[in-house]
Amino acid sequence: MRIGYMQKKLIALAITAAFASAPAFADTSVYGVVDSGFGTVSNTVTQTNGTSSKTGLQAINFSQLWTTRFGIKSAEDLGNGKKLTAVVETNIAAKNPMSDSNFGTATPVGNASTGPNGTSSASGTVLGDRVLDLALDLGQGTTILVGKMSSPLRNISYGYDAFYGSNLVGNLVTMDSSLTARAVAAGVAQNFGAVTATLAALDNTTTTDGLPDNKHGNGFEATATFKQDALAVSGGYRSTKAGSTTEVTTKDLILGASFDFGMAKLYGQFANVKVDSSASATAIDSGKRTYETLGVNVPFTSTLAGYVQTSFGKNEMVTLAGTAADKRNMSAYAVGVKYDMSKNTSAYADVGSAKLDAGTVSGAIGSKVDQVAVGLVHSF
Repeated sequence: MRIGYMQKKLIALAITAAFASAPAFADTSVYGVVDSGFGTVSNTVTQTNGTSSKTGLQAINFSQLWTTRFGIKSAEDLGNGKKLTAVVETNIAAKNPMSDSNFGTATPVGNASTGPNGTSSASGTVLGDRVLDLALDLGQGTTILVGKMSSPLRNISYGYDAFYGSNLVGNLVTMDSSLTARAVAAGVAQNFGAVTATLAALDNTTTTDGLPDNKHGNGFEATATFKQDALAVSGGYRSTKAGSTTEVTTKDLILGASFDFGMAKLYGQFANVKVDSSASATAIDSGKRTYETLGVNVPFTSTLAGYVQTSFGKNEMVTLAGTAADKRNMSAYAVGVKYDMSKNTSAYADVGSAKLDAGTVSGAIGSKVDQVAVGLVHSF
């Protein structure tokens, strides 16, 4: 195991050195974020029969607000106004165990015993697991994007969030994995003055003789953002298909807006996630999740700022025949403060909570998660 660990370190150092020394990528920089502190979380799971159970976690932990990571960015001037940029960005620590992106479904949140949330220590992952892409700037406001990226729709989800970080419980939009998924895509971004539009295609299909094609999130997404002075407005839509014998189509719609009043900045979001599959006519076949958020960010002084955010939503399941099977309410809030010690280092203290009603269908699960995070974050 030790040899494997050292090999990974040597490979990472070699790649970094290669990027830094290659003449074609003379403009090369290394960047990153380290987030560490103390956090607690409690998760109360409720059944429709009224029974409940509670689990908790407290830990000195990484990535409580910002995901701890490092990246390499290299750029080459191709001449005639063209420029190529390559980005390789990697998680250093596992995803914050204090939160879970599955809150919008029947899966309870805050379960720190499974999946990527099962550790509170640093754990190296695959190089480039966050971002591994190329951007070709053709000039005249046109950029071609290829690779694994934080998709434009994901950027809208986080871009109109009043939080300072992205890992705290409290915003139903950013807690929904469908709205924050990264994408392996090929796309184009075009700037039209105050408006920037993007269109991207997603295609990943596995084929085997004698078996149906297996799609892994094939589809497209389109976004548009308008920014002028203190106002910003964005909209995005994505349609993807996954599966083989049972094909699941997911349609994501998100709208966001912000306005900077100087003494405070106001944020708002609306999002809708609809899932349809070709399951049997008796199964609960489709679902719809709808969210509304409102937040405010207030700079008290040049170094101290705070925010408050709240969101509400509904999780509705229906059968193939269109009969409503269940409708559950969701709600969440977060409050926090941030103190800037310098341009690159800040201290934070945050409290967040999210609740999903159990509903009326037998076996459905409700969940309430409460989270507290106190720590330091440094970027370089």
